[in-house]
Amino acid sequence: GDVITGRQRDFQNAELATLQQLTDNVTTIDNYTDFPTAISTIGATVTTLIINKSTTVNSNQTVPSTLTLWFMGQGQLSISGGVTVTVNGPLSAEPGRQLFTGAGVVSFTANALIPRYYIDWWGTTAAAFQALLDAIPSGATIHILPKTYSFSTTRINAATEFTLEGEGLTSLLSWDVTGLSDPGGNDRGV
Repeated sequence: GDVITGRQRDFQNAELATLQQLTDNVTTIDNYTDFPTAISTIGATVTTLIINKSTTVNSNQTVPSTLTLWFMGQGQLSISGGVTVTVNGPLSAEPGRQLFTGAGVVSFTANALIPRYYIDWWGTTAAAFQALLDAIPSGATIHILPKTYSFSTTRINAATEFTLEGEGLTSLLSWDVTGLSDPGGNDRGV
């Protein structure tokens, strides 16, 4: 398993202290039999749900705008194929870790509460980047961490407008476009 570094633990402890000052409505996924039960039990109550372990989601779920998902430790949502998790509330997580796994879909398309999205939340592959683009609302900001994301011979399709920001010259998206052509006949790479 992954080891939590001192920096990660400090981040989590600082966030938890801040959160506890703001609200008494903090709970963990451990207090529920599964993710759907947590969502239905919490309902519209203003709450923060800490996802601190890999949590399988086998049915479509909508997270209300009153519920903050806070990913800590090994916390992830493993979304089964054919399942969509629609997140309308805030989300808190370290930028460089994967939050969403599985063949299902996570959607933020109606969510204006998240200031920036990170590729790493979906993984670091071209498919993960495409899943991110499919999930975000129009006008979202995608932040690229200071590393290189290398994608091989994959076309990325963006159906919505977004802003791409990085951390200087060390934040890179790289494509090997060998053999790709524009279906519109404008062979200019990607």
